[in-house]
This record gives sequence, C-alpha cells and structure tokens, in this order.
Amino acid sequence: MLRLAFLFIIFLWLSFRWWRNRSSVIINWPVVGMLPGLFLNSSRIHEFLTHVLQQCGGTFAFKGPWFGSLDFLVTSNPANVHHILRKKVFNYHKGLEFKEIFAESFGDGIFCADGDRWKTQRRTIHSFIKDSKFEEAVERIIQRKVSQGIFVILEHFSEQREEVDMQDVLKRFAFDFVCLLMLGFDPNSLSIEFPRVPYKQAYYDMEEVIFQRHHKPQWFWKLQKWLQIGEERKMKISSEIFDRLLYQCISRKKELLNRCKTPMDRDDFDFLTFMLVEDNNQEEREMSAFKKSEKYARDMAFNLLSAGSETVSSGLAWFLWLVATHPLIEKSILEEIKTNLNGEEDGKGKAFQF
Repeated sequence: MLRLAFLFIIFLWLSFRWWRNRSSVIINWPVVGMLPGLFLNSSRIHEFLTHVLQQCGGTFAFKGPWFGSLDFLVTSNPANVHHILRKKVFNYHKGLEFKEIFAESFGDGIFCADGDRWKTQRRTIHSFIKDSKFEEAVERIIQRKVSQGIFVILEHFSEQREEVDMQDVLKRFAFDFVCLLMLGFDPNSLSIEFPRVPYKQAYYDMEEVIFQRHHKPQWFWKLQKWLQIGEERKMKISSEIFDRLLYQCISRKKELLNRCKTPMDRDDFDFLTFMLVEDNNQEEREMSAFKKSEKYARDMAFNLLSAGSETVSSGLAWFLWLVATHPLIEKSILEEIKTNLNGEEDGKGKAFQF
C-alpha cells in the first residue's frame, strides 16, 4: 500500500511539472531533463531545433539529465555567432569534453584547436582561399563534375522518366568536389550507378556517430568505445577506412612532389599541394613541423573536407527545395536562364534548350 502511495505521489508530481511547463517549447522533466523531447523528435531534428529557436528568439538553453553533463546552449543569432567565432573567439575555448567527442575524427585540426594553434591554421586556410589558383581550381572542378556528373545523371533519369534523390546527388557532388579540391583525389561517387564508395560511407558513418555522442551520456558512449560495441565500433572501423585514404593521398602527393623537378601545373593545385609547396607565408618552423608530421596534414585536410562537404550539399539541397515550393521564383529563374544562356553550348558541345 505504501509503495502504491509513493508511486501515486510521483505521478502527481510529474503531472504537475508537465502542466506547469505544458506551454514550453520543450519540457524540462525531473531527472531526465529535456532528453525525452529530443529523442521524440530525433527523426526530424533539424526542423525541431529550427522551431525551438524560432520560439525562443534565436537562442535556447538545453537542459540535459541530472549529473549527465549534457547542458548546452544553441544559438542561431548572427550577432552571437560572430561574437563567439570571430570577434571574441579566444574567450571561448572548446574544452576537454568537446575535444573528447570530436578529436577522434578531427584530431588537432581547426575545429578542435584553441589559441595559437587555431590562429596558425586559420591563417593557412585564408592563404589557401586567397591564392590565385584557388578560384581557378574551384571553377575547373565544378565544371567537370557538373558536365560529366550531374548533367549526365539528370539526363539519364529524365529519359527513363524515373525519380532521382537530389539530396543524394548533391551529397555525392559535394564529396567528390571537396576531395578533389583538398586531396587531389576523385572518389568518382557521382555517376549513374550511384556506386557505394567505402570512403564516402565511412565519412558519413563517422559524422553520424559524432552526432549520436551529443545526446548520449558521456559515460555511456565511452563504455561502448571501451567495449568496442554499437556505434563506437562503427566509429573505429570508419576512422580506419577514411584515415587510410587520407594518409595514402598525403604520401602520394609527397612522392609526386619529390619526383617533380619543375613547378606543379595549375591543374594540379589542391590543398595538400598548397601546404607542401605554395604556402611561403608560414614561418619556417611551422612548415618544418608540418613536413615532419603527416598527422598535421591529415587533421587539416579532414577538417576542411568536413567544412566543405556538408555546407555545399545542404545549401544546394535547401535551395532546390525552396525553388520547388515557390513557383514564381522558379519561373523568374527560368526566365533569367533563357535570357542569358539560351542557345549557348555547354562543355560537351550541347546547347541548352528550355
């Protein structure tokens, strides 16, 4: 009887907490915090977080379970982002917990770096982007992947009158593009067959595990890692696969540069070439450290691969969705294309027709 009374009191207390917070965007429950709301919306996490941020004015404090160290702040306010990532970046160190989640994949790259190490890598990346060959490389790779990849795929599915997953197409396009720009390596994942590329799958598996670590108690995923079970076993296998690619690209590039007695052709420009040959603005001490450490090159390359791949594919996918849901905008874009490109030839000698 006493046990039933105790359970009834707990039920009343939880009901009261729910009633008091029923108008909240996400309920902060006793003991478990806001995790139930997060798990219930895990299949639509982006839409859910967008809704939460809209209701909270762009900044939201998430409360995790008691003693779980899962409290965090989410913000989409441009002024806050500028303040944290640019204006006062040295005031916001990533901290040990952040690095424990990310370091296995990102290493000591710019996403995990603090202080002078962050400053040095940021300077290197800026120098790469400002290099005169960078824009040429981007244009060359995009033209190649669009004309020999996206156009071919869309033409094939149009002729077959079949549906195609544009998000998958754009993710493959972005992955190939970023690998070429950073590593000088083409995974060739963008083709009609939609091949399963182990490196690409490994990358997205690593990304998924890192996301999972954010809403699991630290002790839980660390236990999985120690036992090598579940998602953490997938992380280990995927890391080994993708690291094999990165280190092969670095070794191949160094070997090629050592054999080459003349300056590299502009068509061979990529991030690894830039770091090994082109960047003369770094202090000799820093460059010597890099040339002795393939780990540093691996970390820098992986961080830029991650930064470029997801942003490009996500941005393009959302753009197409927005165009598809706004017919007037779609009509205006088509009119502009007709005015400026009608009758002009693409890279394969075909004329665009609308």
